[in-house]
Amino acid sequence: DIESAISDSKGGKPKQRLETLRMISRAESAIPPPPRAPAPVPPGTVTQVDVRSRVAAWSAWAAEQGDGEKPKQYHDHEETAEMMAAKIDRDVQILNHILDDIEYFVTKLQKAAEAFTELSKRKKSKKNKKKGPGEGV
Repeated sequence: DIESAISDSKGGKPKQRLETLRMISRAESAIPPPPRAPAPVPPGTVTQVDVRSRVAAWSAWAAEQGDGEKPKQYHDHEETAEMMAAKIDRDVQILNHILDDIEYFVTKLQKAAEAFTELSKRKKSKKNKKKGPGEGV
């Protein structure tokens, strides 16, 4: 479209712009047929009840899998205090490690967001900056 307008303005050739505009309008007026299948149902909003039911289902599945361990229902009183303390200590170390990883990830995310905003500001200032004589092409 732009090329035909430029060639028409230079002259010497028959006008191509009108024919190009007709072709474009024909192409745009062709509406595709509607889809045959109905639209999929959008997912519902997540509520606390949904989350709790999912957690309960996950917990039930994890309990069924058992990770090769016997159910702990009847073994609580058989474990010594030292064994319980060791398990608790191990769990605390694992959770601390996970929290450290999450903090590291969030920090990197924040730095990336700051860099993005800084780049956006620079782009805006470049666009708004008027070019003096001899600058730019």
